[in-house]
Amino acid sequence: MRSVPRAPVALLALLTTLPCIACGASTPTMAPAVPAPPPTASVATSPPLAAPDMSPVPEPDVLQVTVHFAHPKATFDQVSTFLKPLAAILGKSPDVDLETLIDKAAGAHLGALVDLDKPLDVAMSDFDDDGDPTVVASAILDDADAARPMLEREYVWTTTGLGTARLDLRPDVAAGGDTKPCMIYPAAGKSSRIVCAETPKALEAMGPYVARTMSKLAGQDDVRVEVFVKHLAAAKKAVAEGLASGGADQDAGEKLLHEIAGKLPDDVGRVIFEGSFDGKTVDARFTTRFVSAASPLTRALVGLGAPGAPPAVFERLPHDAFAAWYGRGTSQADVEPLAHLLFDGLRDWVVEDGYTEAAADSAVAPLRKVFFTGHAWAVALGDPADRARTALDAYVDGGKTTPAARAKASTGSRGWFVAGLEEAPDVWIDAWRAFVRADALRPTHKPSTKHEAPKENTHFFVTPVPASLQLPAGTLHVEARATQNPAWLAAHHGWKTAPGDSYLPHTQHFFVVPDGTRTWIASAEDPALAAAQARAALAGAPAATMASRTDVDALRKSPASQGGFLSVAAIASWWASESTDHGLKKAHDSLSGLAGLTNAGMTPVPLSITAAPAAGGAAAGGDVSVRFVFPVMVAAEVAASPKPIFEF
Repeated sequence: MRSVPRAPVALLALLTTLPCIACGASTPTMAPAVPAPPPTASVATSPPLAAPDMSPVPEPDVLQVTVHFAHPKATFDQVSTFLKPLAAILGKSPDVDLETLIDKAAGAHLGALVDLDKPLDVAMSDFDDDGDPTVVASAILDDADAARPMLEREYVWTTTGLGTARLDLRPDVAAGGDTKPCMIYPAAGKSSRIVCAETPKALEAMGPYVARTMSKLAGQDDVRVEVFVKHLAAAKKAVAEGLASGGADQDAGEKLLHEIAGKLPDDVGRVIFEGSFDGKTVDARFTTRFVSAASPLTRALVGLGAPGAPPAVFERLPHDAFAAWYGRGTSQADVEPLAHLLFDGLRDWVVEDGYTEAAADSAVAPLRKVFFTGHAWAVALGDPADRARTALDAYVDGGKTTPAARAKASTGSRGWFVAGLEEAPDVWIDAWRAFVRADALRPTHKPSTKHEAPKENTHFFVTPVPASLQLPAGTLHVEARATQNPAWLAAHHGWKTAPGDSYLPHTQHFFVVPDGTRTWIASAEDPALAAAQARAALAGAPAATMASRTDVDALRKSPASQGGFLSVAAIASWWASESTDHGLKKAHDSLSGLAGLTNAGMTPVPLSITAAPAAGGAAAGGDVSVRFVFPVMVAAEVAASPKPIFEF
């Protein structure tokens, strides 16, 4: 007696397929003879054949998730290539084929009958219930006449209409397991589509959609997953309740989060993932379709701006960046609701911390002037590997963990930040000066909400620009000096600090540099490093800027509202950005591992965001797509590195 396991969300598997049943033509007839003129034979005629109904049907209300595999066998083989080594490590058998999975899911021998080189579709519902989701799946059957005798060994075949039939597992086959009914639907050409489900009810509700609507999906992505968020009532309710938790006891930050994102779940109609793999790169896109824009966050996302090439400031960023991002500019009307909430929420937060309302206004006012203004911008980050390696080698080889040795190694190994802004420098310089003045204000009363004390106190100071840095006249120099917070130290009194792990005061240098109608901001712990990168952006020489990098051509050729790239080197730098003895040694090991990678881990991984407002504008919703193209070689090299790049 066969035991039929319940189909998991191993989507690939519930399927089977059959073709349409041919319809016979009517028998030809002869016209009757008449006396005169002499009788002649008429041409045999047949009434036109009725065509099976293959038109799309609306999505059922119960539908929550669909999955489309354009090339199921090829995709399964590619995934298996990555999973087999993992299975071997776990002591599991890696020898699982797609036909076997389909047989197990359907509870019958269907895997060998379907064409696994043609699309396979899956629809799911009941994710809101406590049990497993209900699954309906479909695949192509090229030769129904040949398949029918084999199907009838395990199914009772009942013709239900033109090109359609119902398949019910025979009692002796279904005994001991779940019965999974199937239907045969006509498909393009001479093929048919077999659709199988967990239950007759699921087959009736979602079968026609899978067979007649999903089969017409355009595009050649290997995998397409669509989540119908509007039908996930329980999940949406849980998200909304999570955002609203706390009630009247919410602090300013929690209230701000609720105001910004509380309506977001209701704006989302569906989320779509599309991915392809050519053996070298994974090309993936996530698209969110917003049916409304009640949330200010939705409005800002949909209004990110018209897709296009990176702005001019992107090409002027320093050449040795290991990460970069740009924005082409947005409509202030679309971003204003979000900006208003963010700045008002920040103001309330400052008041909660014991500042007067006037002081809070002074602190937030400079930010209102320069953020969310709709101008184009670009930012880049980098970490000169040779410089960092020299500093860390000296620290590790020196064997000293004194604060002075750690401070020197930390400053020498830290990277830089450069931002280019298509906005007048006076606006930014005035805003920075106002922010520094506001930073001098102190709380006048007890905070209304208790927060955990931060580990650092950071204060800002305007200082002269050293002439040796060769920055243009009018450049503003701001120092952010960080020291240990006495309140944090008192709260953690009694903690044991290992030698070499004591806190290090440090200073971050910021330069706001005028460049005609454009503004550059450069920052680093080493002022000479920040100034050098600012000078490179000012000069704009192709060899020293992003303009000469051909490895980011994909960004230039793919129109987007915002875009940029990451790299393994960037992630490793952020991962190991500590100033403790352990953190510095970890950074040293990471740099050694990066040196063994192609391009020292600097290979860019492109990312982009494209917004497409609805016909009525961003206020009515629209689509927002996120795309990344990931070279598999990068992951393979990191995994095979003999020296750990990331220490967990």
